[in-house]
Amino acid sequence: STAAIRELAAAAEEFERVGLPDRHAALRDLGEALADAGSARAARTALARADRGEHPGAERRAHRVFSRTARVRLALGEGDLRRARAVAGRALDVARRTPGHAARIAAHLAVGEAALRGGELVEARQAAEAALAFAREEGDPLAAAAAERILAELAARAGRTGEASERAHRAARAYTGRVDAGDGPARLLLALGRGLSRAEPARASAYLARAKGCYQRLKGLGFRPPEGA
Repeated sequence: STAAIRELAAAAEEFERVGLPDRHAALRDLGEALADAGSARAARTALARADRGEHPGAERRAHRVFSRTARVRLALGEGDLRRARAVAGRALDVARRTPGHAARIAAHLAVGEAALRGGELVEARQAAEAALAFAREEGDPLAAAAAERILAELAARAGRTGEASERAHRAARAYTGRVDAGDGPARLLLALGRGLSRAEPARASAYLARAKGCYQRLKGLGFRPPEGA
């Protein structure tokens, strides 16, 4: 929300002013929130400030992954598929050298989303399946739902409507009751609408209309639909 972004901005500025160690994480949180809200210039500024001055090591590598995945969302929001795919690839390169699953989940999801939007469906499936496996090991239901969303759209595009429905239902269950789901449910409806556009146009239109309604309700919270939605 706008209020949440103001709070993050105030916290980041205060952390920077007094030199607290968490200042880079606060700036990164602000950058990601601004990216989700579609404020591209402000998001890039916050992310660039977050990247400066961090201590070297695994934590810095993880932070770089998260910054790059936020930049992937910005590029996709602007319709710049070439940049989105390049940045996602760099995020994955760093994530592979980073301990733990969180960075790998984020990078694989970014690669999967960028590949899907670019029509590289095999790559999108491989990345989403990797993200799903890591998310299950990590016990991260929202990340698993994001991977299932990509896989549901791929299945719907390929005419495997049964698989698409099963994956969509698993994702929807993960979002149920979660106050931190963000625009995940709306993105799921968009994925089904895009995936079914050829095989079942009437059903696809209904999903897209529901997604549009979701984004209208989320507008006040700072969420905007992806480019072309």
